[in-house]
This record gives sequence, structure tokens and C-alpha cells, in this order.
Amino acid sequence: FKLTMQKDCNLVLYYGNNPKWTSNTYKKGLNCHLILQYDGNLVIYNSLESVWHSNTYCGVEG
Repeated sequence: FKLTMQKDCNLVLYYGNNPKWTSNTYKKGLNCHLILQYDGNLVIYNSLESVWHSNTYCGVEG
């Protein structure tokens, strides 16, 4: 498997050359990047805002 942030802002999981999953964020902005936040949420940001998130908040323990 290979997880790729494409230049078109779409995050794609490939198995070989076959896409198995996408974030459906095609053309959602420029300079997109993926961040695993401290709270456990996986988020795609473009240069201005978040465009996708995994909703995997696990809370922050003090």
C-alpha cells in the first residue's frame, strides 16, 4: 500500500497502481498537506483552511 497526497489535493491510498480509497478532495486548493493532530484527528489542509478530516478525535489527557 502507498498513501499519496497528490498535487490536485486528493489523498489517495494505492495498492500497486490501483486506487483503493480517496479523500475526494480533488481541486480543493493549493499546497495541500496531511497532518496527524495532537488530538488524533487526521486533517488535510490547503493553504487557507482544512478541507477534510477523519473525525478520529481521541481526546487529550492532562
